[in-house]
Amino acid sequence: MKRSLGYSLSLVLIVGSMFSCNKDEGLGGTSSIEGFVYVTDHDFSRSEITDVTFSNGDQVEHGDYWILNTPDVNQLFYIWYDNPTWISSGDPQLQGRTGIKVSFNYSDSNIEVANNTKAAILAETSVFSITQMNDILTFTSTIEGECHDAEDVSSPFSFDIAQQGANGILGQEKVAVDESVFIQYGENETVVFDDEFKTSSTGGYRFTNLRKGQYVLSVYSKDTTNGGSTVIQQIIEVDNKKTAYSAVDFHIFK
Repeated sequence: MKRSLGYSLSLVLIVGSMFSCNKDEGLGGTSSIEGFVYVTDHDFSRSEITDVTFSNGDQVEHGDYWILNTPDVNQLFYIWYDNPTWISSGDPQLQGRTGIKVSFNYSDSNIEVANNTKAAILAETSVFSITQMNDILTFTSTIEGECHDAEDVSSPFSFDIAQQGANGILGQEKVAVDESVFIQYGENETVVFDDEFKTSSTGGYRFTNLRKGQYVLSVYSKDTTNGGSTVIQQIIEVDNKKTAYSAVDFHIFK
């Protein structure tokens, strides 16, 4: 009975040694780098751009008008059309707006009506840059931001908003979720380790099993000067084994 028990214990020890293993430090080492990424929503302001296609003079009535706006409430306009053969005034005299009179004749072509409109507006204000292609005038507000669209009101002209004006956006900073953080390690300009980590719901990331050496962490951010992308980087020196290193927080724009 004793011999049988001893034999059983020996067998257990042999089998156990076959299936147990020690977590040895491999090529990656056992150090880690962790940190957080924060993001701020950003968007540029834009100017309103309006295309107006003009009609022949015989389609315009004395006193017809349309309105043109900017983000500045003190720079709102109505453009009205005056036929000199009429004795009565056609000015609608809208309150809170600057009236711009355009003289026309029923015999004017669509291009002549466009020419007269362009000249009258440029003589009154400089808050629009105006380009012309035949009977189409393109009005670009020199004041950026959101504004009410131009309207034909009683005129026979066609209007198209080529670009909606928009206010600039700079949101509140928040944690960056599912944002890519890149890490590279190399010597003599040769990359020997390259990895990517997607941030968690807390904006955190963690690279593990790192050997000694110098690592470059990178994230992409919106360039708030031109709208393109820029790379933000920092260097972490791993000089100890089994050590957790904390990176400086990344702050990016989207």
